[in-house]
Amino acid sequence: MSRYAVILPLILLLGAMAEAAPQNDVADALAHAEALYYEAKFKESISVLLRINEVLDQQQERLKEKVNVKLQLALAHIGLNENAQAKSRLNELFSLDPNFSLDAQQFAPKVVAMADEVKAEQNEMRRRKMCDEALRRVNAGEPVAPEQLDPMKGKCPGLAAAVSAAADALYRKGLEAYKRDQIPEALDKFRSALKLHPAHELASQYLDLAVNKLRVAIDQTFIEWRRNFEAQKFGPAAEGYHQLVALNVDGDAASMLDQMRAQYRTALAPIVESWNKACASGDKTGVEGIRNRAHDLLPDRSIGQDFLDRMTTCTNVNCVRMEPRNALVRVKKETQAQPELTPAMRSFIQNTPVTVKVAARISDRGDVSVTNVTGANVVLNDAVRTAVQKWKFLPAVIQGEPRCVETEISVVISPSAGSVVQN
Repeated sequence: MSRYAVILPLILLLGAMAEAAPQNDVADALAHAEALYYEAKFKESISVLLRINEVLDQQQERLKEKVNVKLQLALAHIGLNENAQAKSRLNELFSLDPNFSLDAQQFAPKVVAMADEVKAEQNEMRRRKMCDEALRRVNAGEPVAPEQLDPMKGKCPGLAAAVSAAADALYRKGLEAYKRDQIPEALDKFRSALKLHPAHELASQYLDLAVNKLRVAIDQTFIEWRRNFEAQKFGPAAEGYHQLVALNVDGDAASMLDQMRAQYRTALAPIVESWNKACASGDKTGVEGIRNRAHDLLPDRSIGQDFLDRMTTCTNVNCVRMEPRNALVRVKKETQAQPELTPAMRSFIQNTPVTVKVAARISDRGDVSVTNVTGANVVLNDAVRTAVQKWKFLPAVIQGEPRCVETEISVVISPSAGSVVQN
């Protein structure tokens, strides 16, 4: 009865440990379990140790105590000749600390031999797992750093052969891509082959060839793009842009791509200006057409997204009607182009001045959009329209805000030297 009288308070103590498990409580319980072991009371020792084990398993740290409990459990099971249970506890021990070892001076040869056997089995399992994973990754074509593979080749039978075979397979895929002129893919395969097998001679040779071929392809693609862009063949130019992006695997095309993007942005600027004029004049059809033209120009919206954002919403405030004389005082004289009169036009004028009435909308930025031209001669009307559309005005400011203006200007063309007077 005295034995149980000692164990019962200890079990109650361990119950309290389940929540707090102070360091001293665990140490006291372990010391008692060891004392029971040395008294050859193996079952009682195991009973105490299992409760400590349960408490410690719920905690993230305290590795030293956990290892000690596993060891004491293994020793108690050995004392009962329960070798299978002892090995199971040693397995748990070496899973916690693979580098743990027993001092042959402190433990019986049977205990040391069993521990060494379990540790060797675990090391073998780790080696097999490591080798299987390496073989799986190599065979699956996943990237594996040479510094990871090289130390494993001596430990993993078949790994060196698998690496060589995988490098050969990558080389063959690269060669096929090279023959199809798919140079970026070929480069990737050749480089992957050399990562696995740096001494792969053919992969190294073809890598050099592919690099040179890539540079030639970059130059040719850029020249073809420029030819299409300057001819305003924006569809083929866009294809060339995307081809060059795909060829820029080593950054060799970066400067050319920068030039392309700069030229696209330069071409966008006048389109935005035209859109602003169309918006100011209330030309809804023109606004849509110009916006579509900007989208068709760009091979990638990100090149000119800021330009496209300016053409998203056209807020057309009703224009102010202004008398011609008030509008004309705002014209910038240096922009006041004159109609270009051909000999046939001058012959039409003869000795009588001709008046052409121009209905115009002046945007809040001072740009002119001619909405209608009335005159006796269509050709002369067109000449006047072309001239007036080049004019620039000072913006009309009404109630502190720039506003667009509608007006009608009479352009009088006199027969003397084709001089022009605006009324």
